[in-house]
Amino acid sequence: MDSVGAPSTPNADSKRGEKEGPERIAYDLIGSRETGAVAIVEVPEGMDPAEAAREVSSRHRHVKSVLIKRGPREGEERLRRYELVWGDENTEVVHKEHGYRLRLDPRRVYFSPREATDRMEVASMVGPGERVLVMFAGVGPYAVAI
Repeated sequence: MDSVGAPSTPNADSKRGEKEGPERIAYDLIGSRETGAVAIVEVPEGMDPAEAAREVSSRHRHVKSVLIKRGPREGEERLRRYELVWGDENTEVVHKEHGYRLRLDPRRVYFSPREATDRMEVASMVGPGERVLVMFAGVGPYAVAI
């Protein structure tokens, strides 16, 4: 039986999932059920990327695009190269977490839904009137959370 991992944040729209079995498919969802999501997939060695895309998109009907990783994060902006293997060429989405929304395109900016809990923890440490320097902000989710 297939299972989807627990959400990486209290928001059920952002998930980190895995398919059980000999060919595990790990993926992150960025976006929301209302506006659509992009799945970022780590394709197991020897598996057809199109098969992995079909598997993930069939589990999550709100996925509008499936990207596979084509290398590590690199450069000053820590961007990763992705290949679109299924769906809409427009990968801009509105990601929801902890009551706020972020409009982003994972092919153009750095963003990780896995850091949502860290963002809220840091935001909870900031007191009234304090100033915070958010270095290496990516799309700015720490500033929005604070």
